[in-house]
Amino acid sequence: MLSRLESNPFAFTPTVILISTTVFVYLIIYFNGRRKDKRSLPPFAPVGILETIQNASGPNFPWFLRDMVHELGSSIFRLRLPGLGLYIVGDPTIIRDILMDKKSDKAEKSLKGFNFIAGHKSLGTRKNDRDLKASRKGTSHAFSSSEVDRMNQICSHNIEQWIKNRLEPCIDNNDSFDPSDEMCCMTFRIIMESAFEYTELADEEYEHFTHHLDLAVKYFLVKYMNPLRKFLGPLLSGHRIALKSCAEVQAFTRKILNAYRKNTNKSASKTIIRMIVENEHFTTDKERIAELFIMIFAGYDTTGHTLGTTLTLVAKHPEVSEKLRNELLPMNIASRPNSDYLRNVITESMRLLPVAAVGSLRLTGRDFLCNDGATVIPKGVICFLTQIIPNRSEKVFKDPDCFCPERWESADKAMREAVIPFSLGTRNCIGQSLAKAELYSVLPKLFAEYKFEVEDEGKLDYFLTLKYVGVHLKPSRP
Repeated sequence: MLSRLESNPFAFTPTVILISTTVFVYLIIYFNGRRKDKRSLPPFAPVGILETIQNASGPNFPWFLRDMVHELGSSIFRLRLPGLGLYIVGDPTIIRDILMDKKSDKAEKSLKGFNFIAGHKSLGTRKNDRDLKASRKGTSHAFSSSEVDRMNQICSHNIEQWIKNRLEPCIDNNDSFDPSDEMCCMTFRIIMESAFEYTELADEEYEHFTHHLDLAVKYFLVKYMNPLRKFLGPLLSGHRIALKSCAEVQAFTRKILNAYRKNTNKSASKTIIRMIVENEHFTTDKERIAELFIMIFAGYDTTGHTLGTTLTLVAKHPEVSEKLRNELLPMNIASRPNSDYLRNVITESMRLLPVAAVGSLRLTGRDFLCNDGATVIPKGVICFLTQIIPNRSEKVFKDPDCFCPERWESADKAMREAVIPFSLGTRNCIGQSLAKAELYSVLPKLFAEYKFEVEDEGKLDYFLTLKYVGVHLKPSRP
């Protein structure tokens, strides 16, 4: 006896047609969607993988990104890096959208090197969860207005000591100094005293810490990106040296923690170290040491290099120096930080040579539609939210490569929104109030009472921070 199908081979034709049609339509939509997604993704930088890696790990990285913008005609593009879908975002509107988006967060995968050096995750490298918010909230008390005023007094004392011990002898001996080196060292001392209550810092300790920090960072944040090193690392002498440097960095940070605990005359103020030690969300010393380390790492050289860069730029532009001095000198000393032209000079310095030129990393929590209405930055990709690209945008700034503080006298909204030196949103720079206090305490004192002449122009260098290296300034009394 024949089955129904055998007796009537077309009995199920409507069902088969329905299924076939559904599958066909789905495939059309799927592949059209894929083609549409590909068309809508930002373009790739027009260079190969090897050249991309060489530029991304070298001192030319910020300028490489700028060159790609000019070649592509787009401020948003992708880099060809193996195993890493890396997007470069230079549009200030999209940068702000991603920074303010609650679903987008730190890219933990790209921050493992910091955790390795610090010995543990920290506020700067953990994902945005309930514990992190509570930990950050407890620590943020150390940056209240009253605490910043206290730290500003310590900053003023340190600048007076630096002038007495370093600047005045330079003038008397007709000598010069390296502004980046000097300002970083001074900023380190200010943080040690004002934030960690560590007042007995020796020059040898600073040199020892920064030497080992430099070795550890160059290995675990650059060389360790090579996947082969994760397997062959223990066989390499450089790996063992870097491990030792990590241990030295952590040992110094532990020394600060132990010194605070032994201190019988602790400050009644809400110092950073007190807020970390008393924060119940930090349950082990490994966590506390990691937090102390990240505060040092993120604070001393970024502010120090911003100070050094601003001193250098003003020295290279005598007309700016003269105008600034003429505005500051008649002012009461306490009022000098409120100088409009001083604010314009500092803003222009941070625009032209942002210390965090390549910006911060974020893992997108949703799709972001770009301003052209067609390009999409998809969910789940790592983005560099750059500063050098929007800060030097010809669409926003006239003569963007020129140092011109006067441009901020009539700044429009687009200009103001393009420059974001301390990031935005819940993961913005927690120490920005202290950094600003240092800038507006140190610079008016120096610019009002001294002149600086460029003896050696040095050069610009980039490794995590954009700064001048090898510059020498000769100070004098006006």
